[in-house]
Amino acid sequence: MTESIVILPARLEWAESFRLCVDSVASERKYFLMTEAPPLDKVREFLGKMSNLGHPHYFALKGSKVVGWCNVKRMEGIPRGHVGELSMGLDRQYRGQGLGKRLVMSALRECRLLDYHKIELTVFADNSRAIRLYESTGFEPEGRLKDYARHAEGFRDAILMGQLL
Repeated sequence: MTESIVILPARLEWAESFRLCVDSVASERKYFLMTEAPPLDKVREFLGKMSNLGHPHYFALKGSKVVGWCNVKRMEGIPRGHVGELSMGLDRQYRGQGLGKRLVMSALRECRLLDYHKIELTVFADNSRAIRLYESTGFEPEGRLKDYARHAEGFRDAILMGQLL
């Protein structure tokens, strides 16, 4: 199934499909703080800013359908400008096929070319599959945020992870 899926730099022409993919993952109410994707105009604005600022942003595409993404936003200002914050997601039916690793590795490769020094991310502590993925790509746990977010079942902790490039 993954043979027909390509990893390419994000483009504005795929904004609507990207929004649908984000909405699908967000609606699961397990992986993000948001429970639905922003409106299409905000998604287009986000993609434009990421592109204009040169932040790494990749899509997993099956034809012209976005089935996953990974982006790294560089922090602003001198004290944190060497750091990027990674975010990603995969449509449910495309998980467990190695696409997450392909997306993360593509983003990290570009981060190295752009002279990022460190990449950070936050992941819910009960998302063991994502934690294993991040560890397999070189991330290490750096801390725990207790009661980071309220969820239907109660509070959830988050793990801070980082990787020095």
